[in-house]
Amino acid sequence: MKILRTDPDRFGIRARLLTLLLPAILGLLALDSWNDYRALENQVQDAYDQSMLEAAHALQSSVAPGRDGSLRLNAPAGVQALFGADNPLQKYLHVSLAPLSQIQTQAQTQTQAGNAGPGELTLLGGTELPAPPPLASSPGPDAGAAPPPVWYDSFHAGRTVRVVALQSQVQDGHGRPFTLRVQVAESTIPRERAQAATLRQELIRDARMVLVMMLLVWLGVTWSLQPLERLRKSVLESRHADLKPLDTSGVPHEVAPLVEALNQHLASYRDLLEQQSQFLADASHQLRTPLAIMLTQAGVALRQKDTEQLHATLRAMVAQIARSRRLCEQLLALAHASDSAPPAGTPALVDLNAIAR
Repeated sequence: MKILRTDPDRFGIRARLLTLLLPAILGLLALDSWNDYRALENQVQDAYDQSMLEAAHALQSSVAPGRDGSLRLNAPAGVQALFGADNPLQKYLHVSLAPLSQIQTQAQTQTQAGNAGPGELTLLGGTELPAPPPLASSPGPDAGAAPPPVWYDSFHAGRTVRVVALQSQVQDGHGRPFTLRVQVAESTIPRERAQAATLRQELIRDARMVLVMMLLVWLGVTWSLQPLERLRKSVLESRHADLKPLDTSGVPHEVAPLVEALNQHLASYRDLLEQQSQFLADASHQLRTPLAIMLTQAGVALRQKDTEQLHATLRAMVAQIARSRRLCEQLLALAHASDSAPPAGTPALVDLNAIAR
């Protein structure tokens, strides 16, 4: 009996499922982690920006005319201490006033140089912060509306800073218009540290998630293939003479058609074995009688002394051998007729209707 051997280099079901599922799951987790990290990064930026914007609005609303009519800054002490020049949090601010008539002539020089022009008064902050970009600092088409806050990154005091600038028009007690500029700057180091901590937490959480998902996929694939493993063991443990149908009770419904096909193949093979056993029994029965007759005739011929009687016995043996030979030829023809497989070289069946058309 010919035994079919499987190629060990070919991928099995477990390898195919793991090859398909694991890269897809890892890719989806990586994409989801990247989106989560970008969302957390934006939240960190918004939180720091909101803190700076609140301080800028607090300083802007703290500028009001004094008793002598001049504009004064009444900023809360907590805000000034938080944004002092020597604070350990690396935060800076600058509040300045400039007559409105000088804004048009000084805009170009002030934007490029970043220093206070003639007539500009610094209310708070000992060091001038970098000016906003030229396009952002230019007045909009609606002169009556307050410009929106301007955000930009720059370099100050030997480090990279994030700056927000607010510009508005105010009047002193004598009705003279001034342009009020409030700038709040903060070093980007705290933001970068917060983003790095967020990234570390994201990577640790994603690594745990990847390990859990890989374990679940491995256990799921192994659990799904257990019925096939039990089926394989039952086939290997069965005896060669035992051709009973395979049990389909614990087999998944996707594999049940395959098991039923194997049971049909086993039934056909069992019928073939029964036919061969019956044929061998019939052949042995048919050949045993002529052989017994020829054996008896040979014994009689050995005891014959008369030549004519000896020849008659031999002629009877020859006739019996001829009948036995014909019987063997009939049995051989029957064996060929019982074989369902077409012999080698047999032409294939053709459709005569197609040929006629």
